Amino acid sequence: MIQLDVFRDLIRKQQEFANEFGNIIRKAYQQLEESIPDFKFLQDFLYHEGWYVGGSLPVPDVSNLADMVRANHYAKVELALVSWARDESERIIDRASSQHIERSAILDAAFRAHSRGEYELSIPVFLAQADGIAIQFGGSKAKLFSPEFKRIIEKRIDKLNDFKLDWISDMILGPLRLKNIFVKSSASPVTPGGITLPRRHDMLHGLQTDYASESNSLRVIVHIGYILWAIDCIKSHEAEAMKCEELFNREGDALHLE
Repeated sequence: MIQLDVFRDLIRKQQEFANEFGNIIRKAYQQLEESIPDFKFLQDFLYHEGWYVGGSLPVPDVSNLADMVRANHYAKVELALVSWARDESERIIDRASSQHIERSAILDAAFRAHSRGEYELSIPVFLAQADGIAIQFGGSKAKLFSPEFKRIIEKRIDKLNDFKLDWISDMILGPLRLKNIFVKSSASPVTPGGITLPRRHDMLHGLQTDYASESNSLRVIVHIGYILWAIDCIKSHEAEAMKCEELFNREGDALHLE
């Protein structure tokens, strides 16, 4: 009888834990859903400001930053992003170097230049390495700063057929489907927040000389981090889709044999 009471008490505690855990999950999912409008709004603003964020680079305090943007407190948003990017920058370059050993010496040299405040040197190198990483992923035509890149990305995603990206990843990949913000554009070279972004074409042809700043160097480092995450996201989803397709085909073959 005592053992039965102990067993019943154990079952009750497990049920209480399951209910509590379920409530936590439901609450977290509800908070996530409620934050989507703020995230999309902030993501669009930050993209036009030259900040590629999301995935393995989550922006802290999305709601507060979105409220700052709505209040036109662009300078405060910029300070918050620069502070966040400083904390993330070394980790991003370490990850890029470990994933692309052949680029590690170049990335490390560029980061040393960044750390010394030599942004005239760091920014062009970081942009060039981001381009090379993209080409390695998508092939010779997948140049990151060309219109062809986003078309290649869309084709890779479309090939997943019924195994679509989860909606969160799909949302975060949004900026990858747009024209790269560091491409030469007929639009104003100054962002809504008053920042002069590096324009890759003009910079590499010696036509832009006002690109060198810590914030712009941090932007292109974060840009590398975003590209790495986006590639990993698509590759891992492709691998899962392939596993699911193979399993589906095996089950179909088994049924056919029966």
